[in-house]
Amino acid sequence: MKHPLLWAVLMVTLLSVGCAPPAPATIWKKDGVTGNAYQADSYNCEKDARQSGYFGSGLIGAVAMKNFYERCMYAQGWRLETLPVSKSFTGDEWNQVTGYCRSLAEKAKEAGQETFPNAFNSCMAARGF
Repeated sequence: MKHPLLWAVLMVTLLSVGCAPPAPATIWKKDGVTGNAYQADSYNCEKDARQSGYFGSGLIGAVAMKNFYERCMYAQGWRLETLPVSKSFTGDEWNQVTGYCRSLAEKAKEAGQETFPNAFNSCMAARGF
């Protein structure tokens, strides 16, 4: 090991990342639209981002592409909505609520009303999770 201080800083950084709180959950919302409209707009924005090809590679390229995608979605009238922070819960509460929300989200997806992730996240947020 040529640089023990560098290794120590790297290890402390990696260990502290695991202790960081999770990022809040977000979903895309647009008034008066169904899940199918989200899928179409999201696909087109991602396609435009990938075809532009000017982002480069690595982490910086991924961040730039994500920003391009988000600007495209905002231009289509979508907005990112942050879901509320979840409460403390037991394993049984979690299993009960997630099972209920999964079935509700599947029904919404099959009816073409909403995407599964948005319906599931909205259901969970409405129940305080």
